[in-house]
Amino acid sequence: METAKRQMHTAIDLFFGNGDSISIHTLAAASGTILRDLCKKNRESTIYYKNLMSAVESVYAEDRTPLNEFWSAYNKAANYFKHAERDSDIILTNVNESMNEGTLIWNCLFYKDLGHELTKKMQFLMGWAIACSPGSAEYFNNSESKAIFTDVNSSLYNIHLLEREDRISIGRKLYKDVLFN
Repeated sequence: METAKRQMHTAIDLFFGNGDSISIHTLAAASGTILRDLCKKNRESTIYYKNLMSAVESVYAEDRTPLNEFWSAYNKAANYFKHAERDSDIILTNVNESMNEGTLIWNCLFYKDLGHELTKKMQFLMGWAIACSPGSAEYFNNSESKAIFTDVNSSLYNIHLLEREDRISIGRKLYKDVLFN
């Protein structure tokens, strides 16, 4: 668990520090694999993991796409970065950097699923995510995210109306102020 937490912290630091998106993706995917595997092992006691798996399974059941195709597409970039020798002739295109945010958010939820209290860095990410997508607030309904969200609420008011890069830019400025002051 310590490995996943440290990978998450580094990925969050890089994300809000304007770090390299491939490094963020690799760290987020690595910590996500650990956390998903642990959630899968403890499936009965998880909430967010079961919800995500149910949602993915229902979407893919409707269009009759095999579930393994979803996971193959989801893990494509991370697997390429980790095992480039398998596809050394392929040029990876269309890597969606916004996947990093989603992966980090889900990792926080899985971390919480496993009975751990969100760290300050994770709390900030969740608060920022709620501000960027206010409709998700009830889904991320936990005291840690509410506390950090309340701390930065006035600075994040209407952030969801901005373009993605502007939302990230504001998050970067606040990350330094909130966590390091």
